[in-house]
Amino acid sequence: MVSKIEVDTIAHSGGTTGFTIDSTGRILTPARPAFRAYNNASGAWTEVTHNQHQIVAYNAEKYDVGSNYNTSTYRFTCPVDGLYFFSARVYMHENGNTRRLTIATGTTNPATDESTFLSQVYHASDPDDADHSGTLIVNACAELTASTQVGVYVHHGADTANSYYSENNTLYSHFEGHLIG
Repeated sequence: MVSKIEVDTIAHSGGTTGFTIDSTGRILTPARPAFRAYNNASGAWTEVTHNQHQIVAYNAEKYDVGSNYNTSTYRFTCPVDGLYFFSARVYMHENGNTRRLTIATGTTNPATDESTFLSQVYHASDPDDADHSGTLIVNACAELTASTQVGVYVHHGADTANSYYSENNTLYSHFEGHLIG
């Protein structure tokens, strides 16, 4: 025996739409947590304390479904247990030393506890690199519990003037993520 259920929308008993199915069969999930944050400084370099991980100040949002990203603490808080995907990029000055970009959990500087790292990208200095800058990109996929906080951290070996660059858009530096399920 074959069963068939025909609906356009499935909603919570409180009236919130869980998902809709359009006429072609695509499933839309309008309440699925997702965000994209960036730094709204216009053409500005941000100096960081060298030789330690420091949170990146993504202080503005392009979108934030569910309001789970905090533009004051620069962290995303997982609203439910689940599998999450995160991606971050930052345009960094090299100035002859190493650079790191890390996605980590927690509310404190992760340099003291690498077990909080979800993912990290590392770039060694290149003496033949004339412009001494470039974009670092890191991605992470992790099973996390509700209320886990996730942030992005930079580490710069010894830059003496500029560390990472921001524009009032998401082209140079941004942090984004979403609940997979």
